[in-house]
Parts: sequence; C-alpha cells; structure tokens
Amino acid sequence: MFEKIFNRRNLTIILGLIILVLVLFYPIVFSGKTFGSPDSLNPRGASIILQEMKKINGEFPLWQPWIFSGMPTADAFTYISSLYFPNYILNLFFLSSNLTQLLHLLFAGIGSYLLLRFIGLSCLSAFLGGSAFMITPFMIT
Repeated sequence: MFEKIFNRRNLTIILGLIILVLVLFYPIVFSGKTFGSPDSLNPRGASIILQEMKKINGEFPLWQPWIFSGMPTADAFTYISSLYFPNYILNLFFLSSNLTQLLHLLFAGIGSYLLLRFIGLSCLSAFLGGSAFMITPFMIT
C-alpha cells in the first residue's frame, strides 16, 4: 500500500501541486503578504476574547454573546481550533497562520488527487481535479 501511494509518478504530481501553491500564492509565501478575506479576518476579534475566556475559566467557551446577539461557538465554527485535530500537529511546529492555511490547501489538493486516483482516474485527470479543489475560492477564504 505504501509503495502504491509513494511512487515516482505520485511524488511528481505532489511536487507539481507544491509548485502550483508556490506560484499562485507567491505574494504570501515570498513577499510577506497575508490573506485578507473578510471571512478570515472578521472572526479574529471574537477569537481573541474567546481565547482569553478559555485561559481564565480553563474550559472551552460554548457560547459567545458578541456576534449576532449571541451564538454557539463550536456549532457556528467560529472558534474551533481546539476541536480541530490537525491544529494540534501543526502547532507543534510553530507555523504562521498563513503557512498553516497554505498547508491546508496543499493537503486538500494531495488528498483530492489520491482520492481521484483511488477511484480510477488517470494521473492528469486526478491532478486537475486535485488542483481545482485546492484553489477553489471557497477553500482559499
């Protein structure tokens, strides 16, 4: 199974996905720019307050009264870093939030490529499908 996934062709495709991320997100990777979509910037204020509440109370706050006259935190996906398992692994490396977001895009592309190959698509079709899923605007914001 390991040899089937990590062969020369698949590693070349994964390298292609890495190059695609580096080319498309050149300003973020090499010029110090940042993602600036409202969907990623708006929850920042509530996130800071919720992190402080977690430090004070020692537990994950389940309700936030500051957005929409109050809403649940976990069900609304506004503060789920503590509930999202890949963050535990990525936080071990002290990565910036931009690099973490780019790694998520890369993992999405690699996972889509491997899924499409498992389904039986050709390498080119799976590469195009993985890159299309990786760079969709929904994934980027």
